[in-house]
Order: sequence, then structure tokens, then C-alpha cells
Amino acid sequence: MTQPRDCKKTEGAREFIIKNAIPKNYDRIVTILINFKNPINNWGDIGFKIKTAEVDGENEYLVDQLEGN
Repeated sequence: MTQPRDCKKTEGAREFIIKNAIPKNYDRIVTILINFKNPINNWGDIGFKIKTAEVDGENEYLVDQLEGN
């Protein structure tokens, strides 16, 4: 399980970054549970997005992406 210090909100944005959720060379299924409370009036707000990336030193590579409104 990821330590709390590895999940933080990006200052000035509606974005959370989770780091080190999957150990290096881990080859099993990974489940990440996220709970949200939807506001009563969210018309016009951006939908939910998830992006996963592989980080190798200074380089970051997009692995998967899910976007929906």
C-alpha cells in the first residue's frame, strides 16, 4: 500500500498525484480505490480523468489514459 506522503494535491490545480503506487518490477494486478463526493451542482465542471505513467529517472512515459465527462 502507498504511504500517505506519496499522494498529494497539486497546488493551484484540481489534480492529485500518486507516486510509488506500484513497486518496481511488480507483475501482479494492482487495485487503486478512490472515493469522491460529487457536488450537488457540477454543471460545466470537467469530468474525471486518470493517467498512468512510467517514470525512468528524469523521463516520464504515458502508459494509460481514461477520460470521461
